[in-house]
Amino acid sequence: MTKLLNLDALPTNKDSIGLSIKLKGETYEMRPLSVRRFIETVKVLDGLDKKPVEEGAGIMLGMIADTFPTMPKEVLDDLSFDQMTAILEFVNSVGQTGSEDAGEAGEDEGNAPAA
Repeated sequence: MTKLLNLDALPTNKDSIGLSIKLKGETYEMRPLSVRRFIETVKVLDGLDKKPVEEGAGIMLGMIADTFPTMPKEVLDDLSFDQMTAILEFVNSVGQTGSEDAGEAGEDEGNAPAA
């Protein structure tokens, strides 16, 4: 008996993974994380605490923009610190639980986690 791992069945960088955020009545789909983006993110986060606050916030906004590519720059620039933190926590929780688990939890429209 042959076992087959069908990687074609997994979402690609262009596919929706069924995870999104809602802000000001608009829904923004989360893009899957590629290996390249994962490595870049780890490199960026590695020295984040040593950077000035303004630069660190800019880096975090860039990560959100990369993860939610349909979110306009104006929307990103208007995020409150609590909203930015909630988005990053959401993305981090998805990474820890896997997209299947997060997809099930994502069905609920609840409040953002308290910062």
